[in-house]
Amino acid sequence: MDRFLVNRYPLRDGGFQIHAQHCIRLGLCGETLDLGFHADAGSALRLARRIDPATTACPVCGSDMAGPVARPGSAHRHAPRAGY
Repeated sequence: MDRFLVNRYPLRDGGFQIHAQHCIRLGLCGETLDLGFHADAGSALRLARRIDPATTACPVCGSDMAGPVARPGSAHRHAPRAGY
């Protein structure tokens, strides 16, 4: 069973990626943390660094989040617009 989908999607505000696509509850240090459907890589990385300041791994799936961030337009190529 695949609990976590890790994909990159560009966002309108210019650069963060959605890292954990499902609503995930983690019981860490006695806290219940809800990353939520819209958690981006920056939020997940800040959460991981609250637990271990030296980490770059996602607290959910363990994948490295120090790589490049998705940029708007990088996921879907669109046909060029007609010039007027």
